[in-house]
Amino acid sequence: MAETIKKKNEALEWRAAEFEYVHKDVSFYWIAGTIIVVLMLFSLWQKNFFFFIFLAIAGPTMFFFSKRKPKIFQFTVNDRGVGIEGHAFYEYKDLEGFALIRREGYLDILMIKRKVTVNPFVRILVDSEMGDKVRDALATKLKKINYELSLLDIVSEWFGF
Repeated sequence: MAETIKKKNEALEWRAAEFEYVHKDVSFYWIAGTIIVVLMLFSLWQKNFFFFIFLAIAGPTMFFFSKRKPKIFQFTVNDRGVGIEGHAFYEYKDLEGFALIRREGYLDILMIKRKVTVNPFVRILVDSEMGDKVRDALATKLKKINYELSLLDIVSEWFGF
């Protein structure tokens, strides 16, 4: 983690992975592959060819993304907004609010809500110590929002995605 400085005109900076990687052993691929094949056979039996095509695309895509390792990004919170190194910078005027989700034994999640309709949330991993500093810095510029992890977030975490 980068050294952090908290002054009036200086930024808070830290490095974190884009997502938490969970190693999946061979049994994961066998079980997932078996489920996909059974569902494909069921879709053929039901003459549901669109579901068959969906599974034929979704299965390999899931296997591809399950092996992918996360990239490490430099994150910044300064007096202008929140930045993700080489990816995006969100100015405070374009943001609606933020939430810091505490998780025991895992990295905390900083959820930033943008003022857009489609895909409004930006999810950033942060450790607990840095999370407190980031929360304090953002609280002076943005309102705190209530955010609970969705069912999809919980299921994805459970499966290690």
